Amino acid sequence: MDFKYLNRLLKDYKKMKKFFIYKGTAPAVREIREMGAVPPLYVLIAEETYSNLFKCIPLTELGILVPYEAVPIFNFKDIPLSLCCLPFWIYLSKEILIKFSRVIAKTNEESISRCLEFVSKVKIPEKGIFAEYINFEMERLRDLNTYSMLSFVEEIEREPIQIVVEDELKEFYKREYTYLLAASPKKVLKGKNWYGIIKEKEGNPYLVLYLPADFIGKEIKVILKDKVLYKGKIFLDKLILENIPKLSDYSFLEEELDVQI
Repeated sequence: MDFKYLNRLLKDYKKMKKFFIYKGTAPAVREIREMGAVPPLYVLIAEETYSNLFKCIPLTELGILVPYEAVPIFNFKDIPLSLCCLPFWIYLSKEILIKFSRVIAKTNEESISRCLEFVSKVKIPEKGIFAEYINFEMERLRDLNTYSMLSFVEEIEREPIQIVVEDELKEFYKREYTYLLAASPKKVLKGKNWYGIIKEKEGNPYLVLYLPADFIGKEIKVILKDKVLYKGKIFLDKLILENIPKLSDYSFLEEELDVQI
């Protein structure tokens, strides 16, 4: 292998570092996107990890600088292009992908699985020209990754998850506990793993649920009368339960509303 040539290639390649705006479409899993970047750079959208945040695997035309035997390679029928996986993944927000990329192709779940497995198993070289190239690409994408993650954290800190009770369940409780319309008000509640406060907005009641701090970052289930209302990770110690019947006494929720890890 001609390392003098590779060194010249990488030196010239690194001089061109910049990004520009593409104004593409909303992203979706399985898309291969060309980033608005010089030198050219591409990403495979592997997962929508959370709402509007995507796990992406960078792809490059410079397979000569990616020294792995089993590296996944993408070839395209209609585009004279060959791309191979870089050995790391990043997180990009919907906003960043719309602004700085455009779709050039779509792939399948099998290819995504192969790429994720490759990235999870290989090691990045510690020194030499291959390490220099891979670290350059990581550095080039660092700001977009950081911005995406900070935007995501900002969003989840600002807005608690809102859970809507189905109308059928709401009507059941309305019928079952009609007598509580005239009861003495009880709007501060305490369940097994939560406490809550009934509030109103425009005449519609909702329950603000406060959860233990150690629930944050874990997958939880919110269950009402054996029906799972929500299942997923939480990043705040607060949830909003909407579309509940209008009553005076909500003490029945202390027994029938369950929050589990």
